[in-house]
Amino acid sequence: HRERVLSDLNDVARLLLETTTSDEIISIATEAGSNILELPYTHVYLKTDDGERLEPVGMTDEMTERFGELPSFDRAEGLLWDVLESGETHVYDDVQSEADTASEMPFRGAVLAPLGRKGVFASGSRRAAEFDTFDRKVVSILAASTEAALDRAEREKRLREHETELTAARDRFRSVFEHSNDAIVIFDPDAY
Repeated sequence: HRERVLSDLNDVARLLLETTTSDEIISIATEAGSNILELPYTHVYLKTDDGERLEPVGMTDEMTERFGELPSFDRAEGLLWDVLESGETHVYDDVQSEADTASEMPFRGAVLAPLGRKGVFASGSRRAAEFDTFDRKVVSILAASTEAALDRAEREKRLREHETELTAARDRFRSVFEHSNDAIVIFDPDAY
């Protein structure tokens, strides 16, 4: 079983490296979490641009069918923020016994992993003590792969935007020279 899980995790990591958009990355990660852990209640939260809320950005079909829309969490509200701020993956035998559970969802067992400083990857179970140390490691690896893919997609998006801006500036500059009726002299004082 563990060999199959690790092999599947390797395949998912490879697929995440080939994916170019954040939405696709989140979709692959949630489905992989559900399939690899064999639990249908996998979801991803990301911080809003202002960093003050965690918003649900991806969930498995089973989560959608069972719960509809997931709640958002303000800063420092609930276990998701605790995990994000600690920077460590946490396994909960029974989230209902946690003092700061901010959700009415009927989860008992849960494994939550930070996506760097971006958000949280979560998988929940309706049974207590569902996850073990191996599950924690698998989710940590999946979360790290997801974080790396999100970072790469964000960098590539910024690069595409920068290239678009440079192309527009070059075209404007070229237009000035091509359509100008004025004489233009370029003087280089170091040339003399």
